[in-house]
Amino acid sequence: MGGTRYGPSDTEETGESPVNLDLEKVYVVLAEDNPFMRSLIRTVLRVLGCDHVAEAANGIEVLRLLKAGQNPDIIITNWEMPKLDGITLIRMIRDPNESPNPYVPIIMVSAYSEEHRVIQARDAGVSEFLAKPISAQLLYERIVTTIEHPRPFVKSEGFFGPDRRHRQDPLYAGTERRKAHAEEGAPNGEAAAEPGTRG
Repeated sequence: MGGTRYGPSDTEETGESPVNLDLEKVYVVLAEDNPFMRSLIRTVLRVLGCDHVAEAANGIEVLRLLKAGQNPDIIITNWEMPKLDGITLIRMIRDPNESPNPYVPIIMVSAYSEEHRVIQARDAGVSEFLAKPISAQLLYERIVTTIEHPRPFVKSEGFFGPDRRHRQDPLYAGTERRKAHAEEGAPNGEAAAEPGTRG
């Protein structure tokens, strides 16, 4: 699975995570400035069967890996890091004009789990959010979700990333605002992006 580029998917999120997903070949880039926490997450990943992990102490090191040709299946990043924090890193990775792989799934791990923080991470283009302290089960569920149920990517003025509506509500009978904006050609309409689309 290493080197797989995840783009938009037509898979509907069912809210159910498959079990026993083999993570042996999943390539993870782990960005965490705290050596103890980085070692802890690395250990959890190893317990889950994921041994192909590249470690980084900040966002700059992650960008260097990507620009050097590394193509991870998932990036796990802390929020607060020196030199380049997680939010800035996500925004740079999601830049379709500059990033080697703007579609790579990104899991944000942070002790800051307030609603406004989660929204900020979502608006930066994060795929999944996991609050510290983490558990092996929760990390596994986030990884499974990013692989098995990737959200389609959308592109709008000022945003490129996974659809910010985390799940479709089958009971919602009103007008889909984003679709309406797109059909009307409104500047804030978010249109589905195709893999490899730049600009």
